[in-house]
Amino acid sequence: MESTRNTTPQKTHRGLACIPRKPLATAILAGLLVACAAQGGVIVTNQSINFAAADFSSGNTASKNWLIYSSTGASNTPVWDGVGMTLSDNGRLYTTNASLDVDSYVIFKVTSSAGPVSGFTWGVRNFNVSGNGDDSFAWQYKTDTSSWINFYTHGVGVLTLVDQTYNVLLATPSTAVYIRAATLEGPTTGDANYAQVRSNDAPGGLNANSFVKVTIVPEPGTLALVFAGLSSLLLARKNGHGQSAPDR
Repeated sequence: MESTRNTTPQKTHRGLACIPRKPLATAILAGLLVACAAQGGVIVTNQSINFAAADFSSGNTASKNWLIYSSTGASNTPVWDGVGMTLSDNGRLYTTNASLDVDSYVIFKVTSSAGPVSGFTWGVRNFNVSGNGDDSFAWQYKTDTSSWINFYTHGVGVLTLVDQTYNVLLATPSTAVYIRAATLEGPTTGDANYAQVRSNDAPGGLNANSFVKVTIVPEPGTLALVFAGLSSLLLARKNGHGQSAPDR
């Protein structure tokens, strides 16, 4: 697997690079584009799941789906970053340290412009892990000011889990949260470990059980509006109770 080079922040990951590095004749370029399209979806990095104020119209929680597509499909798989990751033709995203002897992982980034995230729920349709020797697997999270923290771990042995949800409360609210599936290398090398993550059954794509739901701390301006509204309501009720009953 290699990453194609591009002048934009986005990168695509696949076994064969499709982006030409130098200008080519029109006919040759057209042929390359057709070949790239035939190869199907790729992993595109530097992509985040963004929550805006409009997503929280009914309260301080909102939910969005995350997606993994097939390597032979037309849609790309958006992630933030990763090491040792590859797509399969049935919609699985693999992370493996079989030949790396280092941690391998895929990272999803969640951001909120409506206020800091105070907690999140991570839903996963399907993942399969294999821990060998002293290797292990973990779902982890971090913010821009913290290190990786486990919210699920698995040691030795093959394990498949379906429709799992994990609730996490942040010690310090943050406008950016990173979530990663990591195969972690232990002190002993040569004991290969892997993880397979799916957002949906083959061939991948959308599933209601693969989602991230965030809870935010409203911005001070929003809190001020809420407080003003409550104050007006309480004042109105007080004035109503203070009026005398009419004489009969």
